[in-house]
Amino acid sequence: MSLSGIETLDPRAFDDSPYLTSLHLSNNRLNKILSGTFRTCALLRELYLDGNGLREVADGVFAKLDNLEYLYLERNQLVHVPGKLPPTLVILDISGNSIGPVVTEHFYQNSLKSLDLCGNSLRSVSLATFSTVSNLQSLCVGDDGVNLPLDTSTHLPHLTNLTLQGDATGKAAMDGVTRGEIAKLGALETLAI
Repeated sequence: MSLSGIETLDPRAFDDSPYLTSLHLSNNRLNKILSGTFRTCALLRELYLDGNGLREVADGVFAKLDNLEYLYLERNQLVHVPGKLPPTLVILDISGNSIGPVVTEHFYQNSLKSLDLCGNSLRSVSLATFSTVSNLQSLCVGDDGVNLPLDTSTHLPHLTNLTLQGDATGKAAMDGVTRGEIAKLGALETLAI
């Protein structure tokens, strides 16, 4: 259903599709996802909602997707991370939105291995953001010279891939704390600045 020009989704759109495991709704014209839209999609593992211009995702719309592992919300117009994400997520890509502060409740996913926040309006990331994602292996944060908080390395012992994007000038203004935390990331294999 990608590239189909879909503008709205009826909350009952998938009521007759309880066996869906993968749903591609990329590059349509969806601007919001209403509560209950995926209520019968208990087997859904992959959900692609990227490139739609989404401005609003109802809180908890993904909460009952107990098998959801891959959620792609990049290249939309979201201003915050959707609430009540399922704890089964392995990959969450919310890059290229307009997300400002990241609230710690968003990431209570110990199964999360990849988190992409690049291309948002982040100015800082709090240590609490990483306190419940200790299995994270890949992290992309950035724009406006985001720096890592003190003790990030203790919460991300498995991080192998880190991307810190620079500010609007293309320069990464890394502070001493960030340099020190990068040095303490013992599993780090790839660093992109």
